[in-house]
Amino acid sequence: MGEKIGLIGSELREFVREQQAIAREEKEKTRRHELEMLMAEKERAEREREKKEKDRHFELERLKWVENTKRMELQAKSEESMNRSHVVGDDGDEHEVGGPDFMFVPHREQRIRGPKIAPFDKKDDMVSYIHRFKRYAELQSWRKEDWAVYL
Repeated sequence: MGEKIGLIGSELREFVREQQAIAREEKEKTRRHELEMLMAEKERAEREREKKEKDRHFELERLKWVENTKRMELQAKSEESMNRSHVVGDDGDEHEVGGPDFMFVPHREQRIRGPKIAPFDKKDDMVSYIHRFKRYAELQSWRKEDWAVYL
Protein backbone atom coordinates (compact mmCIF):
# COMPACT_ATOMS: atom_id res chain seq x y z
CA MET A 1 0.00 0.00 0.00
CA GLY A 2 2.90 2.35 0.80
CA GLU A 3 4.34 1.68 -2.64
CA LYS A 4 1.03 2.59 -4.25
CA ILE A 5 1.12 6.05 -2.73
CA GLY A 6 4.74 6.49 -3.82
CA LEU A 7 6.70 5.75 -0.64
CA ILE A 8 10.14 4.18 -0.84
CA GLY A 9 12.97 3.23 1.50
CA SER A 10 12.84 4.66 5.03
CA GLU A 11 9.53 6.42 4.40
CA LEU A 12 8.03 3.06 3.44
CA ARG A 13 9.40 1.39 6.59
CA GLU A 14 8.06 4.22 8.75
CA PHE A 15 4.65 3.96 7.05
CA VAL A 16 4.57 0.16 7.65
CA ARG A 17 5.48 0.67 11.33
CA GLU A 18 2.72 3.23 11.76
CA GLN A 19 0.18 0.94 10.11
CA GLN A 20 1.29 -1.97 12.33
CA ALA A 21 0.98 0.22 15.43
CA ILE A 22 -2.52 1.27 14.36
CA ALA A 23 -3.46 -2.38 13.76
CA ARG A 24 -2.08 -3.34 17.20
CA GLU A 25 -4.05 -0.53 18.85
CA GLU A 26 -7.24 -1.64 17.09
CA LYS A 27 -6.65 -5.25 18.11
CA GLU A 28 -5.98 -4.15 21.72
CA LYS A 29 -9.18 -2.07 21.75
CA THR A 30 -11.11 -5.09 20.49
CA ARG A 31 -9.60 -7.30 23.20
CA ARG A 32 -10.35 -4.76 25.93
CA HIS A 33 -13.93 -4.42 24.69
CA GLU A 34 -14.39 -8.22 24.64
CA LEU A 35 -12.84 -8.47 28.12
CA GLU A 36 -15.18 -5.77 29.42
CA MET A 37 -18.15 -7.60 27.90
CA LEU A 38 -17.05 -10.88 29.53
CA MET A 39 -16.57 -9.19 32.90
CA ALA A 40 -19.98 -7.53 32.66
CA GLU A 41 -21.59 -10.88 31.78
CA LYS A 42 -19.76 -12.55 34.67
CA GLU A 43 -20.94 -9.85 37.12
CA ARG A 44 -24.52 -10.14 35.83
CA ALA A 45 -24.43 -13.93 36.25
CA GLU A 46 -23.02 -13.53 39.78
CA ARG A 47 -25.74 -11.03 40.71
CA GLU A 48 -28.38 -13.38 39.33
CA ARG A 49 -26.91 -16.32 41.27
CA GLU A 50 -26.87 -14.24 44.48
CA LYS A 51 -30.48 -13.17 43.89
CA LYS A 52 -31.56 -16.78 43.38
CA GLU A 53 -29.69 -17.79 46.53
CA LYS A 54 -31.37 -15.01 48.53
CA ASP A 55 -34.78 -15.99 47.14
CA ARG A 56 -34.16 -19.64 48.02
CA HIS A 57 -33.01 -18.67 51.51
CA PHE A 58 -36.05 -16.41 51.95
CA GLU A 59 -38.41 -19.20 50.82
CA LEU A 60 -36.72 -21.64 53.20
CA GLU A 61 -37.14 -19.21 56.09
CA ARG A 62 -40.77 -18.59 55.12
CA LEU A 63 -41.48 -22.32 55.08
CA LYS A 64 -39.80 -22.75 58.47
CA TRP A 65 -41.92 -19.91 59.84
CA VAL A 66 -45.13 -21.43 58.43
CA GLU A 67 -44.24 -24.84 59.85
CA ASN A 68 -43.40 -23.35 63.25
CA THR A 69 -46.66 -21.34 63.25
CA LYS A 70 -48.71 -24.43 62.45
CA ARG A 71 -46.88 -26.41 65.13
CA MET A 72 -47.60 -23.70 67.70
CA GLU A 73 -51.28 -23.57 66.66
CA LEU A 74 -51.59 -27.33 67.02
CA GLN A 75 -49.87 -27.22 70.39
CA ALA A 76 -52.19 -24.44 71.55
CA LYS A 77 -55.24 -26.40 70.38
CA SER A 78 -53.95 -29.49 72.13
CA GLU A 79 -53.37 -27.56 75.37
CA GLU A 80 -56.78 -25.94 75.05
CA SER A 81 -58.37 -29.35 74.55
CA MET A 82 -56.53 -30.67 77.60
CA ASN A 83 -57.67 -27.68 79.64
CA ARG A 84 -61.30 -28.15 78.59
CA SER A 85 -61.52 -31.79 79.65
CA HIS A 86 -64.05 -32.27 82.40
CA VAL A 87 -64.74 -35.05 84.88
CA VAL A 88 -68.10 -35.73 86.47
CA GLY A 89 -67.64 -37.07 89.99
CA ASP A 90 -69.86 -39.14 92.28
CA ASP A 91 -71.56 -36.01 93.53
CA GLY A 92 -72.66 -35.12 90.00
CA ASP A 93 -70.53 -31.95 90.02
CA GLU A 94 -68.32 -31.19 87.08
CA HIS A 95 -64.60 -30.89 87.84
CA GLU A 96 -62.11 -29.47 85.37
CA VAL A 97 -58.94 -31.45 84.68
CA GLY A 98 -55.65 -29.48 84.72
CA GLY A 99 -53.21 -28.72 81.91
CA PRO A 100 -50.72 -30.92 80.07
CA ASP A 101 -48.53 -31.50 83.16
CA PHE A 102 -51.45 -32.97 85.09
CA MET A 103 -52.39 -36.56 84.34
CA PHE A 104 -55.79 -37.52 85.66
CA VAL A 105 -56.67 -41.16 86.15
CA PRO A 106 -60.39 -41.38 86.95
CA HIS A 107 -61.66 -43.79 89.59
CA ARG A 108 -64.21 -46.40 88.61
CA GLU A 109 -66.94 -44.27 90.21
CA GLN A 110 -66.17 -41.27 88.01
CA ARG A 111 -66.84 -40.97 84.32
CA ILE A 112 -65.26 -38.63 81.81
CA ARG A 113 -67.57 -36.29 79.98
CA GLY A 114 -66.17 -35.83 76.50
CA PRO A 115 -67.26 -33.83 73.52
CA LYS A 116 -70.26 -35.20 71.69
CA ILE A 117 -70.11 -37.13 68.46
CA ALA A 118 -73.09 -37.23 66.14
CA PRO A 119 -75.28 -40.23 66.99
CA PHE A 120 -75.69 -43.10 64.58
CA ASP A 121 -78.30 -42.42 61.95
CA LYS A 122 -80.07 -45.16 60.01
CA LYS A 123 -79.03 -43.42 56.80
CA ASP A 124 -75.39 -43.86 57.84
CA ASP A 125 -73.33 -47.00 57.18
CA MET A 126 -72.54 -48.85 60.44
CA VAL A 127 -68.95 -49.66 59.42
CA SER A 128 -68.28 -46.02 58.54
CA TYR A 129 -69.79 -44.84 61.80
CA ILE A 130 -67.66 -47.26 63.85
CA HIS A 131 -64.55 -46.24 61.91
CA ARG A 132 -65.36 -42.53 62.47
CA PHE A 133 -66.02 -43.18 66.16
CA LYS A 134 -62.67 -45.00 66.60
CA ARG A 135 -60.77 -42.13 64.96
CA TYR A 136 -62.62 -39.59 67.09
CA ALA A 137 -62.00 -41.55 70.30
CA GLU A 138 -58.29 -41.87 69.53
CA LEU A 139 -58.03 -38.15 68.77
CA GLN A 140 -59.74 -37.38 72.08
CA SER A 141 -57.32 -39.76 73.85
CA TRP A 142 -60.16 -41.72 75.41
CA ARG A 143 -59.24 -44.94 77.13
CA LYS A 144 -60.49 -47.97 75.25
CA GLU A 145 -62.30 -49.13 78.39
CA ASP A 146 -64.47 -45.98 78.19
CA TRP A 147 -65.38 -46.27 74.50
CA ALA A 148 -68.51 -48.29 75.15
CA VAL A 149 -69.89 -45.51 77.34
CA TYR A 150 -69.71 -43.09 74.44
CA LEU A 151 -71.10 -45.47 71.84
